[in-house]
Amino acid sequence: MLVDGPLMAAKGVLGEECLDTAGEDGVAVAVEVRAINNRYFKLAIRATEGYAPLEPQIETVVRQSIRRGTLQVNLRVDRVHSPEEFQINAGVLDRYRVQFQSLYRQWDLPGRISLEALLTLPGVVDDRAARAFDPAADWPLIGSTLEAAMAKTIGATTTTVQGSHLIMMSKASEVAAVIEDAAAH
Repeated sequence: MLVDGPLMAAKGVLGEECLDTAGEDGVAVAVEVRAINNRYFKLAIRATEGYAPLEPQIETVVRQSIRRGTLQVNLRVDRVHSPEEFQINAGVLDRYRVQFQSLYRQWDLPGRISLEALLTLPGVVDDRAARAFDPAADWPLIGSTLEAAMAKTIGATTTTVQGSHLIMMSKASEVAAVIEDAAAH
């Protein structure tokens, strides 16, 4: 993505918002940027649990576009999990069942214990595999979504040219046209 816009201070009215979303490979990313004009640069980042290690990269992208102002960047990353990432801890489940059966008999309660209710109890479903992920692997998608949100925040014109990581070599004429067009404005 090429951004045609000046390095700016955070502009706009109190609470100006820009939201951009993207998704691929079971990962959905939403970035919201709120900007308030201010003499100094102040950045607050709120991110989905596990994505705090990306704060330096987020600040780098923000500082490429904004010199001053108070900004709040909200990063939300949703992951689609497969059933294989979850395991039922049969020992814990059985222990809960035994305890509930004992209480039902002791209190002389009618009915049966619901498996649905037991599955919601702590420790029955192990989701450690679902929580084990590398936030850096999601950075390309997060970074491009953040760049798009920042471009909207500063009112920049963006042009996307499809290609590889060496876009300036593989699509040199298209990139040159974008640069020449930006220079003309």
